[in-house]
Amino acid sequence: MSPEYNYGIPGVLKNAIDWASRPGGKSALYGKPTAIMGASMGLVGTARMQLSLRQALTFNNCPCVLQPEVLVGRAQEKFDPEGNLTDEMAGKLVAQLLENFKVLILKTRSQV
Repeated sequence: MSPEYNYGIPGVLKNAIDWASRPGGKSALYGKPTAIMGASMGLVGTARMQLSLRQALTFNNCPCVLQPEVLVGRAQEKFDPEGNLTDEMAGKLVAQLLENFKVLILKTRSQV
């Protein structure tokens, strides 16, 4: 999960992905299954960050779970003070994303 900074991924996360993507085609990230979700205080809920992150992972040939998109907008209203997600619909989407991620991982493992 990542926040959205100025319509993109945080610079520190992008830098970490760039460093972890070396050497090209042989990196620790290469071909690893991924799932993306995000939360923001705005209404869009990290939609643009997620697109930016998918683009950054493309170089590493990382298959990504595409559905459901977990875009938690107005996050300040959907988490309690301890950081627990309290929004029922968002919780269902997170659960489905994780289930789909599990399927992608198993599928990827069987191809190796």
